[in-house]
Amino acid sequence: MATAEPPVLEGPTGRAIAEHARSAAAAAVAGRSAPASLPANLAAWPVYGVFVTLKRGDTLRACRGRWSDGDGTALGDLLGPLAAETALRDHRFPAVTPFELPFLHVEVSLLHAPERLVATGPDRVNEVSVGEHGLLIRHPRGRGVLLPQVATEQGWDAATFLARLAGKANLPAEAWASPEAEVIRFRAAVAQVAPQTPELAPAELDAGRRARLLQSAADPSVDGTLLYDEVLDRVRPEPLALSVHAADGAQAAALGRGESLLALAQRAGAALRRAGAGKPRAYRLFYQPLPLSPDDAPARRAAVGGHPVLAETERGQTFAFPHRGDADPATAALAAVGGDPASWQMGAGPRLTAFRVLAHGGGGAGGARPAGEPADRAPARAGQFYPADAEAVSASLARMLAEAGDAPERAPRAVMLPHAGWRFCGPTIARTLAGVRVPETAVVIGPKHTPHGPNRSIPPHAAWRLPGDRVPIAAELAGPFLETAAGFAREAEAHRLEHGTEVLIPFLRARNPRVRVLPVVLGPCDYEGTAEVAAALRSLLATESPPLIVVSSDMNHFASAAETERRDELALAAIASRDPRRLYDTCRANEISMCGMHAAVSVMRALDDALAPERVDYRHTGHTTGDFSSVVGYAGVRF
Repeated sequence: MATAEPPVLEGPTGRAIAEHARSAAAAAVAGRSAPASLPANLAAWPVYGVFVTLKRGDTLRACRGRWSDGDGTALGDLLGPLAAETALRDHRFPAVTPFELPFLHVEVSLLHAPERLVATGPDRVNEVSVGEHGLLIRHPRGRGVLLPQVATEQGWDAATFLARLAGKANLPAEAWASPEAEVIRFRAAVAQVAPQTPELAPAELDAGRRARLLQSAADPSVDGTLLYDEVLDRVRPEPLALSVHAADGAQAAALGRGESLLALAQRAGAALRRAGAGKPRAYRLFYQPLPLSPDDAPARRAAVGGHPVLAETERGQTFAFPHRGDADPATAALAAVGGDPASWQMGAGPRLTAFRVLAHGGGGAGGARPAGEPADRAPARAGQFYPADAEAVSASLARMLAEAGDAPERAPRAVMLPHAGWRFCGPTIARTLAGVRVPETAVVIGPKHTPHGPNRSIPPHAAWRLPGDRVPIAAELAGPFLETAAGFAREAEAHRLEHGTEVLIPFLRARNPRVRVLPVVLGPCDYEGTAEVAAALRSLLATESPPLIVVSSDMNHFASAAETERRDELALAAIASRDPRRLYDTCRANEISMCGMHAAVSVMRALDDALAPERVDYRHTGHTTGDFSSVVGYAGVRF
């Protein structure tokens, strides 16, 4: 059976396919028999493969796929069983619960037109078109697939797409260029249906709405004069909670179902006033509830590790804050309320519900950390990107800084530093920082390399641990991001495995032992999306004691040395032009996989007329390894 162009999936045809997947998933979750078959003309359609994706808001809830190694398979034979399998047996996540079904966005991708890449080695990148092609890799040590929409959603270029494909197959990032790897490109037609019941999405809470929530908690009388707001005044069907925090550390919370966000804020603020505390300076909104089931294996529940967990018993309701590293967040939550894991496993213990959390507020309690949340961010990349031993870290830093030599003291507003393994880019970092006066605070803003956490994030921790060292986090610098830039959350997950900050902090510490840092993770966005980030940075730079802004970014990834040098020269010329729009457009037009491009654009916009780039150093991995077939570029720039 040959695969063919699928039917047009707009309108009734696409809805029929996606609704069939939703019905099959719902039947499996409820333990009912499968729904009726697809219409015959759709059921017989030959496809190379099918993927069913379930999302809650912008959060992936489950995704499974099947593909054919032959000429294709009838859609009707794949879709129903696959949808049921997706809901119940994606072992990366807890099984979907009946409670969640109305909130799920359902997406069905029909894979067709498979073609084996005929090029070899790094030239394969030229046969991949982002937004058009999905990719499958077969290798003796692994196999993986990524849909076309993944690269588009993440803002990847073709080289990054191939590297992430290799990672999906648990292979080294460069394995896609190996002669042992077979890479197949394909196309996908997508059918989708929206949730039956919409739930709160953080993107709905722009800066004005976030500020109004805090104002309502502080003084509910102001809402009597304001017009109805569809986001803040709408009665929400799902359970939500909101905790408010005063400058003196006092906290109060409200939990409810069938309430508006404003009503929750007013109740929480009233509880804080009854406790005799000062006005709330910050809040945490707990949203997207996910019931935890004893039927799930602990490894599946671990996917929500680090999320706050509400434990409900006959004595009341208590939030626990398990660590991301906990093997089972349910066990950690039970321990916080004196629950018995064995009883809970038998269905007799507390009811547990995990939530996502959105923080707002700066200064005072804006940096408050809920009880039980990890105080420090533990080293995640020691022994991989840099030494794991404290003495070895000190010796490596001393050697690289000494080799960089002395330089006249200078005080740039910002620097751009690479963030790979020290053996590859450490000399560039050291040379760029030579002579630089590092003040007592620094903001390190860089890309989001992992799929964990939101696209814009600031950590809630008190400090960042390194081998034999502990660097305090400058939480007071977080306010402008949380208050003026949409989408920023104070949460730990985006930073848990992020190396973009971790490899740079030891160098900043070596230049100033008293330095405190604010790590900022910034995911992909359009050019307009960098404006609010630039505004937040600009407000920090305008203070009496401005921090050093550190752009964490490597240059082009996984092309030949000649091609990487060509692309990197284009990007560096754009930086030298002092035009942030030119840098953005140059990277897009030339597929330059400069991972911290969005951070660099934001900083260039923030500096504006004060922008005076000075290129200090450039190198790539080939200069270290001697392999020039596929390299990553590194540049150091002072602004």
